[in-house]
Amino acid sequence: MQTLALPPGPAEGFDLGGNDESLARFRRYFAEFGDIYRVFAPGRGVYNYVINHPDDIKRVLLSNHRNYTKGEGMDRVKILLGNGIMTSEGDFWRKQRRMMQPSLRALGGQGGARRGRQSERRCQ
Repeated sequence: MQTLALPPGPAEGFDLGGNDESLARFRRYFAEFGDIYRVFAPGRGVYNYVINHPDDIKRVLLSNHRNYTKGEGMDRVKILLGNGIMTSEGDFWRKQRRMMQPSLRALGGQGGARRGRQSERRCQ
């Protein structure tokens, strides 16, 4: 049986969020641990895995997505959002994604560059 190494991460736990403190920690952890690291979330009792490099993100979300799940936390989100594209997986997710693809392509050219510049400025 093959044993896989776990990615590195900080010794202290931290509940990641969408605030300036989390962004500062993301940047610090990236500088210290590199493209892939994990952070223990004490509030949920699980590890969050953070992936930074575009090639790794593509592997997880597109080319090798069948090997990854959204996790137990999505069960709680499903109560609020239902079984939509954000919370579903597998064949049901794929069917929803195909239905949305034309709309997503149309949106891609409208403001995508502006949103990217805004995100880039925020990270500086």
